[in-house]
Amino acid sequence: MKEQLYPYHINFLVSIFNLFDVDPYIPTRNQDTTMWSQQFSGTLSERDCQQHIPHQFDVPAGLTALIIDYEYSPAEIDGFKNLCTLSVYAPDGCRGAAHRDPKKQHIVISSGDSTPGFTSGAITAGRWQIDIDSHMVLPGEPLRYTLTISGSSDPQSAAPTWTSSITAPRGAGWYRGNLHSHTFHSDASMSATDLVRWARSENFDFVALTDHNTISGLAQMDSLGADDLLVMGGIELTTFYGHALVMGVRDWIDWRVRADRNMLDIQREAEARGATFIIAHPFTPGGKYCTGCHWEYSEMMPGTARLLEIWNWTWDGDSNNQDAVELWYTWLNQGYRIFATAGNDIHDVPTEPLRLGFNVVYAQELSEREILAAIRKGHNYLSSAPKLNFEGRTLDGQTILLGEQLPAGTLNLDWANCGDSDLGKLIVNGQQAAVFAAKSAGSLHWTPQPDWKWAVVEIRDDQGNLKAITNPIFIG
Repeated sequence: MKEQLYPYHINFLVSIFNLFDVDPYIPTRNQDTTMWSQQFSGTLSERDCQQHIPHQFDVPAGLTALIIDYEYSPAEIDGFKNLCTLSVYAPDGCRGAAHRDPKKQHIVISSGDSTPGFTSGAITAGRWQIDIDSHMVLPGEPLRYTLTISGSSDPQSAAPTWTSSITAPRGAGWYRGNLHSHTFHSDASMSATDLVRWARSENFDFVALTDHNTISGLAQMDSLGADDLLVMGGIELTTFYGHALVMGVRDWIDWRVRADRNMLDIQREAEARGATFIIAHPFTPGGKYCTGCHWEYSEMMPGTARLLEIWNWTWDGDSNNQDAVELWYTWLNQGYRIFATAGNDIHDVPTEPLRLGFNVVYAQELSEREILAAIRKGHNYLSSAPKLNFEGRTLDGQTILLGEQLPAGTLNLDWANCGDSDLGKLIVNGQQAAVFAAKSAGSLHWTPQPDWKWAVVEIRDDQGNLKAITNPIFIG
């Protein structure tokens, strides 16, 4: 959830809607026949912050749509936002989430078209539940809410149907793209079409959609790829105490941490489904600044996590990326084989040039399976522009890729597309072992010393801002 930190993510249109306290994400049709309705209201204080507050109700048979109207106030206190979002659970599973902050929301879940964030399908009779997920209830004036649920039996227009696209494999090679993106299915202003158009303008080979706590945008996203662009899917588990990307799945992942279910359990559940788990932006400020954005799970520091997003949004933005790099180096020195990723965390198409970090991945082919397999092995580097080829060469001439072990031999670096004032650094065991003028391009070779355990290469500008960084080669 980044709009609290990055107001430029919210475009002019969404700002106009918010001025009038209206949720812009509404299907364009009316529900004329109300068969059933129920209303809840309540008051929350700061003691109710970071809770899943359930509201259960019984839905009768024969409905074709549920209409949910939700309102709370105050929206802000002293310039900071309250954030109490909705998650909806049918008897047969989750139907989606409205992870966004307009204080008035009108949501339709139907057998036809549904509000973004929610999946279409039959309205099952039985016990339903709506959770108010109180990500932030600020101290001061109590938060008062009303939640009205009604049912319609009107005929519904057909839900959109999407045919999954196919991207022709290109074989083994380097592929560049983004693993972390959002649309208006959660808290962004752009559509999946906008996201894919932007990815093509950046000449990406792949781009992933990872909306907050919902998978409702993935079917359309999967339809938008072609031979020039691989589209990938996942979900950003947006919990009260940290965010994580779960990549390569199309099923909803339960993000709720409870007394009997911690983040380690959630990681295991996701990976049992074949997902790739990445700790996201661990040092983004949390609390009232960006609710839940700071990683606070002590059991996952690092626990069994083996992927860490160290470059979120722009390098010098509010995500404190340098702290993430230093944490990563600490974990490597502790003996953990943990690999780094970048995530643009894009919420809107940038209106000006930004130095974002991208993943450059050596994969066996351009497919979601192989891109994620390569990232789990550390076969990638992160870059805003520089091109790096950092590899090991064994004494008998074998090539050792990023993320692999060099028993003995040399470390070899070729680079290009750097600025004239850029500096390169060889980092060994978390310490600077060599510095070189990167200029535009060049090559260097190093022979590891007996105490070298791992090495990465950084490229930084003359202000110390990171422009590229490799995953480690382990030594010995």
